[in-house]
Amino acid sequence: MSTLHVRDSTALQMLTSTLHVRVRTELQILTCTLHVRVSTELQTLTCDLHVRDSTEKKILTSTLHVRDSTALQILTSTLHVRASTALHILTSTLHVHDSTALQILTSTLHVRDSTTLQILTSTLHVRASTALHILTTTFHVRDSTALQILASTLHVRASTALQILTCTLHVRASTALHILKCTLHVRDSTALQILTCNLHVRASTALQILTCTLHVRDSTELHILKCTLHVSASTALQILTSTLHVRASTALQILTCTLHVRDSTALQILKCTHIKVYSTCTC
Repeated sequence: MSTLHVRDSTALQMLTSTLHVRVRTELQILTCTLHVRVSTELQTLTCDLHVRDSTEKKILTSTLHVRDSTALQILTSTLHVRASTALHILTSTLHVHDSTALQILTSTLHVRDSTTLQILTSTLHVRASTALHILTTTFHVRDSTALQILASTLHVRASTALQILTCTLHVRASTALHILKCTLHVRDSTALQILTCNLHVRASTALQILTCTLHVRDSTELHILKCTLHVSASTALQILTSTLHVRASTALQILTCTLHVRDSTALQILKCTHIKVYSTCTC
């Protein structure tokens, strides 16, 4: 080799065609004898011998005992393979767990969380809920950030996102609602509607969550209760007094001022509903 000044690629080609040496043996010869760098030899292997990316990745790890992360870095930087393909090769060829593969992808290739989540769902066909679970567990991303990524990257509806958040991550309904409001900027009425429709929470519980967690005023919440959930005035008033412990006089005032019910009707509703009178307002 040194006497004839033959190029490494030609020498390697001669080695395989003439002596019929296996690919991995010739790769080992190339590194040990000619002291060529791993990246160069891998490039030589694909360009001259037309070996597939997945095969060369397997050869790289099994023959030369290169770590997965380094191999993946070489694969993307040297061969210019896309991150999604690299991740696919990593899971299918080397049988690495999805979470480990994803962790390698972000730490080694410095890919953003949103991109990794998108790659995870599109390339590996993982469900959105599982992807979100991996994102929070493996990368220790906060729930709010994970939910924001889920909604913006995967274009999941707010209701679905909230359902995933409570079912998969076991976050309490109140926290989930708080995250939904602060992160995704959903209105109170929409949040309450999502809470009752998707999570099947009772109207009274939903209303209690809305006032305690989000600190909405009593009059506003009663208005929301009537307009959004289509609860009748009497039921709304009953929920307001029994669940939130509002005094009867205040409840009556809210009923007439906020909902514009006539005084006589309001008083009749108050009498017919049999509302218990509470002295203090504690939520």
